[in-house]
Amino acid sequence: MRSFELSFAVGDDAAAGASSTEGAAKKGRVTLQLLYFPYEGGTETAPDPPQSFHTCGLGGKPHVSPLETFWLGRLLPGQAVAPFKFMLPSAALKSKASLPAQCWKRFRGALFLDESFEVVSTKRALAAKSPLTAKLLGLESTRVAERFLKWLSECQHRRQLGVH
Repeated sequence: MRSFELSFAVGDDAAAGASSTEGAAKKGRVTLQLLYFPYEGGTETAPDPPQSFHTCGLGGKPHVSPLETFWLGRLLPGQAVAPFKFMLPSAALKSKASLPAQCWKRFRGALFLDESFEVVSTKRALAAKSPLTAKLLGLESTRVAERFLKWLSECQHRRQLGVH
């Protein structure tokens, strides 16, 4: 199993990793943590996908498991974040990365959010009308996308000896 971890700021258009600051635009810190489960010894090592796995596919086909979401270290059970656009197979086509369809089903992930993000009063989900929530769910950072695709490609090429 290989891991990927990246911290970045939301509210900062470049997602350049600046820390949260007080100022005109509110920023929040996000840590994206992913685990890649390779195909080894003729078997899949990935755990069974969560119940909501099938809702995040395109055209009814599952592609990528949703991200579990943690706020201040606490799981938000009502908040499974759909994968970011750069985490979908279509992102590889844009970057000309040659990754087989199987590798997109082999990672699971979580988002860790700081206190800048608002949650509903029951603390089960993010506040839907929060500007930071909207920026997080619409994240399209080129820097984050490039690092993710590089990591996924390395996982595929180093660990997938039996899959072409």
